[in-house]
Amino acid sequence: MKTLVWLHGDSLSDQDPAARKYPEAQRVFVFDRPFLERARLSFKRIFFLYECAAEAAQEIRVGETVAELREAMGEQGAEKGRMFADSQFAKSRDLAVWKDQVRNFWPEVKANAVTWAGGNGTTVSVGEQVAVSAHVHLGTLKNEDVAVEAYVKAVDPNGSSVATRLEPTGDVSQGWAKYAGRVEVKDSGNFQFNVRVRPSNPSLCQAHELRLITWASNS
Repeated sequence: MKTLVWLHGDSLSDQDPAARKYPEAQRVFVFDRPFLERARLSFKRIFFLYECAAEAAQEIRVGETVAELREAMGEQGAEKGRMFADSQFAKSRDLAVWKDQVRNFWPEVKANAVTWAGGNGTTVSVGEQVAVSAHVHLGTLKNEDVAVEAYVKAVDPNGSSVATRLEPTGDVSQGWAKYAGRVEVKDSGNFQFNVRVRPSNPSLCQAHELRLITWASNS
């Protein structure tokens, strides 16, 4: 089965966690035409994305992201199709039900109480791993329905951004769960930091397929 790594605007680097985990996999970036038409990004921003993609990705495509990735996946997409057919499309139906449930219950998702070792304004060294934690309100959803990520973005517009997955550290209590992990500092400079929550399911074609995301608040 072919492995493909999708590089997107939030992690457009050959140091993307998936790219590092699968160094032999094809790295693909898609200029999502419908999104670009809605967002109306400046030429400077689009050219910056192109420069980053040209350096990090092995293939740059233009079109609707899901359709382009499905085409690029080739054998992998065919394998998934066979998997669904062999189970009489049960997995496909289960995924559709799961998507509807996530959309219905997503307004319950919240995140706060973000802490990281040292706090704001702290100086850390390149290569250091910084401890991060946050409280996430899942409501009706379960830990396996979401991905909680520490998101680090350079203040410099030309700087990099990295999303690191956090893991649950205990049982869910009254809809709340604690997530924690460590973020490796890979570059020098000034960075902004927060925690975000997005839907997660191994059968999704891409991580942001549902276009749902919740950022942690200060409360």
